[in-house]
Amino acid sequence: MILLLLACTNKITDDSQVIETGTPTEETGTPTYDTGTITEAQITVTQSECNSPLESVTYTDQSELFFPLDIYDDWALNGPIAMSSGQDDWVAVHIVGTWRTHHWGPAIEPFEIEWPNPIQRVTAVDVNNNQVSDFLVMGEAVDILYDNGVEAVRLIEPAGFKTHREAIALDFCGDDNTDLMVVHASQEEDPGSGGQVFIGSDEGLTGETIAIAPGAPEWGRVFDIMPIDWDSDGDLDLYICNDFGAVAGGNGVLINNGDCSFESGEPRGADIVIDCMGSSTGDLNGDGRLDVFATATGNHHILIDSDGGFYEFNSSISGAGMTGNQMGWGSQVTDYDNDGLNDILVSTSDFTEPDAELYPLQLLRQSNDGNFTEIGETLGLPQETGGRALLSRDLNGDGISDFVVADFMRPPWLFMSDGCTADGWVRVNGPEGTIVKVTTDAGLHTAVVTGGPGFAASMPPQAHIGVGSAQVQRISLTRPMQGINIVDVSANVGAGITINYPE
Repeated sequence: MILLLLACTNKITDDSQVIETGTPTEETGTPTYDTGTITEAQITVTQSECNSPLESVTYTDQSELFFPLDIYDDWALNGPIAMSSGQDDWVAVHIVGTWRTHHWGPAIEPFEIEWPNPIQRVTAVDVNNNQVSDFLVMGEAVDILYDNGVEAVRLIEPAGFKTHREAIALDFCGDDNTDLMVVHASQEEDPGSGGQVFIGSDEGLTGETIAIAPGAPEWGRVFDIMPIDWDSDGDLDLYICNDFGAVAGGNGVLINNGDCSFESGEPRGADIVIDCMGSSTGDLNGDGRLDVFATATGNHHILIDSDGGFYEFNSSISGAGMTGNQMGWGSQVTDYDNDGLNDILVSTSDFTEPDAELYPLQLLRQSNDGNFTEIGETLGLPQETGGRALLSRDLNGDGISDFVVADFMRPPWLFMSDGCTADGWVRVNGPEGTIVKVTTDAGLHTAVVTGGPGFAASMPPQAHIGVGSAQVQRISLTRPMQGINIVDVSANVGAGITINYPE
């Protein structure tokens, strides 16, 4: 079986172009810019029209496109999912059992790779900076499958009681080369394991490594890390999601000094003490700030950024109560219906046990009053899953986000949208951490380009912004450690706008 990708929109060339580059000198009102060359990247813009719009978004379960659902003889320990784009197709990897990965894609037959050590994570990152994703397979050891390949290259030998739970490819050292951060966490009660940065060069990774803030109190029982420009200085910092918060310490922030070194940062109220499984970010209340959504045992956590710091907004969620052993795992902030209000896709499930209970895949839809209502069952999403990592991404090209959800008790779920609607959207493919601001005649939308939207999930970095029936006027793109590019857009109301913004 293969993952089927369908083209459901009519793409046409528009008149968009980069008209200004520079550094913003005013943050409020209409910004002005100091002009100057920021990047030599060729920004391309295309427009898509929905020829036969549906009245509302609907989904069809196409999970059988992965592989037959009756051949699953073991459960995955953590249930990560990683997807990468090749030249003309998609390749995806997830864990089958605790020792094997399973690969599939439109151009390849499904195949498995076995590892000598238990696998905790699979992450898709472009380590050698050639625009093709590499897969990092992590457990006690760390291996790399370069360029979607199948031949493993050992990066880190087994490290005893430690397991590796995160890999992030970014320019951490400020020299325009891609570095690789690998984070490990203790399997025992003692927190503070930390991780290291593998230094990048023009030819790929060097043998040099740097420890990441060794001994910093932010390192607890790390389960997920979210790169985010916490202090608004242009580089990407780290928001750390810690399991067993009451024992090992709550969530924390490490600030990037821009030279491969990190130091403790001011969490501004986001250092909540929970059994954190994962975190994702997006502007949840339309004020231009990036808020945080954290999954955990017992409850979901919405953290809204404000002048006084972050505050919890959990009371805004209805219909998504947690019962029994139900836990939140993967999440992604996404405007699934392109109405201009961000929603939240969340997987919930039990602990990893053979007799685990089954729990729903939730979609928290935001209404105009800023509250969220769980509508997953209404959309036909499964109510009995072992859901883990998830991705919300348009795979069939119709402008509506599809859902890929790993399940520790069965092969992944795939929910494909049944067609487009009349509402418009903007999609940006670009460097990790790029801040996207879309100005319309109805307001401002803010999002971040990311390839790691939540717990144990990875994909080529992208931002997807719904704009409803508003007219898009301009789009600003701010790259980490660089300046800003402004795109002047000529597009029809309701059109889809795709911007490719390469390194």
